[in-house]
Amino acid sequence: MSRSHLFPGEEPIIVSRQHIVGFIPELFSGVVMAIIAIGIAVIFPQHLMIAGVNISSIVRMLMLLGILAVIIYVAVQYLEWRSINFELTTHRVMFSAGVFSRSTESIALDRIQNIRVHQSFRARMVDAGDIEIESAGRDGSEVLHLIRDPQGFVSAVMQAGERFSSSGGHPADVQEKPLLFPTAPPPDHPQHPGGV
Repeated sequence: MSRSHLFPGEEPIIVSRQHIVGFIPELFSGVVMAIIAIGIAVIFPQHLMIAGVNISSIVRMLMLLGILAVIIYVAVQYLEWRSINFELTTHRVMFSAGVFSRSTESIALDRIQNIRVHQSFRARMVDAGDIEIESAGRDGSEVLHLIRDPQGFVSAVMQAGERFSSSGGHPADVQEKPLLFPTAPPPDHPQHPGGV
């Protein structure tokens, strides 16, 4: 994933997606529509002539076009489902969606006031759920629908929020940084010129 959407000094922590159960309703409706179209094409009389025109071949052609439309619909819905991303960084929580037109929302970690997890019985069976985030300055709350491992994501958000607030809004300052220049070994170190 490109890091061009991140602020200077901002680092990604978790990138998650919507669980596959979010795509199942569209897949199911597409399969049902395809079965209906195939059933009509099979049941329809083979040689139905009206005013010298074979209606059967026209109906079959329409059914094939219908099946093609269903395939395109399911493919577009799949791409839309795949485009849903939930990302936690050292500064904020972001959620984006959309293939043809993309929308992105973000909530700064220091603006988050409350987080709730909602899991139905079926969602709990596959470790998915909705995360509702209330933040300062917003009328309503943002909901991350059917995210994978919602409890783990919330725990990571809480930990990142603590690090963010304890560092005064600069979480990179509290992380270990590599030394830019090698330091001289201590005097009692064997490699030190004055050591024994």
